[in-house]
Amino acid sequence: MAYKDSKKANVGQEDKDERLRLYAAGALVLAVLAAISVLLIPSSSSAVSRCNSLLFQQDRYECIESAAVSTHNSTMCGSLYGAYADSCYMSIALNTTNPQLCGKINSTAVSDECYIYVANYTSNPSLCSKVGGALGSECAYHMAVDTNDTQACALVNGTAGQLECRSTIYFNNAIGHGSASSCASIYTNNDTTSSEGILQNSSIGRYAGLSFNITKILEFAVFQNQTVGARDICYTGLAYESHNSTYCKFIQNSNLTSVCTEGSAIHASYGSMGSNSTLNMTALLNSCNGQPDAAECRYSYMSLDALETGNVTICKNIPSGYSSTCWYYLAEKYNSTSYCSYISNTTLNTACVGDIEGLYPTSTNTSD
Repeated sequence: MAYKDSKKANVGQEDKDERLRLYAAGALVLAVLAAISVLLIPSSSSAVSRCNSLLFQQDRYECIESAAVSTHNSTMCGSLYGAYADSCYMSIALNTTNPQLCGKINSTAVSDECYIYVANYTSNPSLCSKVGGALGSECAYHMAVDTNDTQACALVNGTAGQLECRSTIYFNNAIGHGSASSCASIYTNNDTTSSEGILQNSSIGRYAGLSFNITKILEFAVFQNQTVGARDICYTGLAYESHNSTYCKFIQNSNLTSVCTEGSAIHASYGSMGSNSTLNMTALLNSCNGQPDAAECRYSYMSLDALETGNVTICKNIPSGYSSTCWYYLAEKYNSTSYCSYISNTTLNTACVGDIEGLYPTSTNTSD
């Protein structure tokens, strides 16, 4: 009995030893394969050496840059000089959105471009501080507006620029969210130039009808030799968009108050266009009387009417010299480049098609 037990023990030990030998052999095979794989994968130094064996310098540099970019190995860029090194770091920085690589670029212009790209791609306004001068300030301004971050406006050069940056964000929030308190936060300097800066950098372009109305307000201000502050424009825009003339009472410019009240009432009627549309348009068209650009004024209001009602016949009744805006509005509203074909001006026609195809890649070509 003891012999049998001893024999069983020996057999068990032999099995264990055999398993250990198999494990050891397997580990050895894996180690050998790993060593071979390391030899088969070229190191950065061997890739540089291979590229340096090429006959022409340009080929050598392009070879190294290609290898560096394809492997995201920025250390290889150190083998290059001048514009080739900058291009190498730039390409990897853009592919990896790594702002540290932008700092390795020697050319200030290329480095600035690198920081601005990464800042936009990563929505990181702080990177704009790496860009000097007016370009860095512009970067911070647009990034602050894009990210709706008023604190990022502190990176904009000068107190006036910072105020305008924050006011642009407040303006967007007011119009986009119907926030009267945001209008109140806009700084009170009734400077038409500052107002135009805020409007140019705002998202008002998303509201075609409102953009048209505010343009007319600014024209009214110039015609009357008056200044209109951004806060007043904000309340007017809010009144138009909400169809609520109550906001007009907050306007400081008394001459603009009546424009706001009448305009918001007319704008509200567009929601239920019908028998009153002719009466409303008559009031608008009559308001153009006496203005130096009376014809353009009337045709502009007709374009707005076509936009709001979807009546393409109105555009066809506007002379070709003034109808471009009308067709442009309809192209945007109906997401169709077909309306652009009615624009006789070649430059505007091309711009219309480009804008629609750029904003809406799946735009239709169905004409009415």
